[in-house]
Amino acid sequence: MGVLKNEVPSWIALSSLGDYNHSHPIVIVFSATEFIRRSYFEIFWFTHHIFVIFFAFVLVHGLRGVVRSQDASHDVLYCGDKFSDWGRVENGVLVEPKCPLPEFQSNTPSTYFWIIGPIVLYIIERLIRFARSFQKVTISKAVKHPSKVIELQMQKDGFSMEAGQYIFIKCPSISRTEWHPFTLTSSPEEDYFSVHIRIVGDWTEALAKAVGADEQEFQDPSKMPLLAVDGPFGTASEDWDQYEVDILVGAGIGVTPFASIMKHMWYTYIQSKENNVGNCKLKKVYFYWICPDTNAFEWFSDLLGHLEDQMDEKNCADFLTHKIFLTRGWDTNFARNVALHEEEEVDVVTGLQQKTNYGRPNWDQIFSKTSEDHPKTSIGVFFCGPAVLSDTLHAMSNKHSSADGAKFVYNKENF
Repeated sequence: MGVLKNEVPSWIALSSLGDYNHSHPIVIVFSATEFIRRSYFEIFWFTHHIFVIFFAFVLVHGLRGVVRSQDASHDVLYCGDKFSDWGRVENGVLVEPKCPLPEFQSNTPSTYFWIIGPIVLYIIERLIRFARSFQKVTISKAVKHPSKVIELQMQKDGFSMEAGQYIFIKCPSISRTEWHPFTLTSSPEEDYFSVHIRIVGDWTEALAKAVGADEQEFQDPSKMPLLAVDGPFGTASEDWDQYEVDILVGAGIGVTPFASIMKHMWYTYIQSKENNVGNCKLKKVYFYWICPDTNAFEWFSDLLGHLEDQMDEKNCADFLTHKIFLTRGWDTNFARNVALHEEEEVDVVTGLQQKTNYGRPNWDQIFSKTSEDHPKTSIGVFFCGPAVLSDTLHAMSNKHSSADGAKFVYNKENF
């Protein structure tokens, strides 16, 4: 390989590291797929931290000025068809003064200018997380739910949350580097904050074992493992109290944030009604839960049952109407068994007062009926789940809104 004047081969080698950076985004994108995130979170977590190497290579890539620009002494337009005269000298003078041999100069590296800001912000965020990891977190209660789900109720000095937010949890006895995100399922009115954790991986299995979920009884609170909590993060769901009627739709895992939101709605509503605390406009909530299998979220059925009991106790049974739609996981024998128990007061699947529906909701019919029941009312529609259903609900909100009737205002929740 030839060596040019002032060329340092080692710098050229380092500069070519930028070529390897093309593989990094591919690895990151692949590991961000839902299957990897759900089943192999450790792979997702570690591969995403490749970006540190990515930024290091980006900085090194331009240090020696491999990318060069031509100076202005050579007139590109004028000399385009005079190639034979480029740099030709006769009697010590250029034949074409505007056409000397092109010369190139290294550009001043400027990568740092574009990435220094994000790097500084990232370092600050990491320092804040590092400091928070030393703040004491107490597991006040652990609850075992069906279908391999545990609920951790925790307390931490100075912790303040809003409905619909999430936190990161680290258990140093399991891993000193891994932080896992979990949606908060408690409400701001409760004296603790909680998460529901489904045991579906090495880390969650280790955590369940650490708190004693595999024993007959959980560990004594004083013997619970130490946890670090960072957060809460995310946009709080704040607009629900701007409407007299709300429609909440949760699909699949998108139902989780509504645990916190519905409890917050109930506490706010009952405080406003009984104690004249606040100015709650909300009078009615419709909740639609669409799931392929209720087993993974049996804990959510328990929450709905608890709300039903509280509403009956406060004589406010009309505040919440909830409908569960089971989209698959049932057959003819299952349907026959359900039909035999149709006259019972509680649902045979969930144990709730509201009966389970089988199949998918007829949104056109649902929105039409809601607009009839609440004419000339502004109705908030809140959804968390897949994008396809989001588009459908948005279209239904527009279709069934009218100037002289009900007006549906669509709000896509991003949790």
